This record gives sequence, C-alpha cells and structure tokens, in this order.
Amino acid sequence: MITDRGIMVKCKNCGASVGSNELVLDLDYEMMVCPECVKQKKQSKDIHEEINKEREEHKLKIHMDDDRKPKERISRGSRHL
Repeated sequence: MITDRGIMVKCKNCGASVGSNELVLDLDYEMMVCPECVKQKKQSKDIHEEINKEREEHKLKIHMDDDRKPKERISRGSRHL
C-alpha cells in the first residue's frame, strides 16, 4: 500500500504496519525494525540497568554492614575519686 509516508511494510519484529522510510536498521535485532521497537528496547535496557545498579548498591550496603561489627562494651568497673 502506498501512502504519504511511503510504501507501508510490516515490522519484522512486532508486525506493525509502518512507512518504509520510518524503518531503522537495528544491530541488536539484526534487521529493519520500526521506531516503536527501538523505543521499547531502549526502555527495557534502561530498566535493566536501573535494576542492576540497585543490586550493586544493595551488595555494597551489605558489605559495609559486615565490616561494621558491633563493638563489645568494655566494663571499667567502679571509679573511685
């Protein structure tokens, strides 16, 4: 089908109909995909990066807590003046 956006084709990844001039070559998918697929991939990567960052921060917090073992209280006994 020919429209003002060019020839309509289906995205090889999601199957959406888009103009042929809107497709982009994506190196991760190794094919021409629509801009919506590229956007979803970027959002997915951002979410995974955020989750990994939170995991690393949690691991660091656990290691910091292990280093700070509770100190034993030293009894000095009674003081005489």
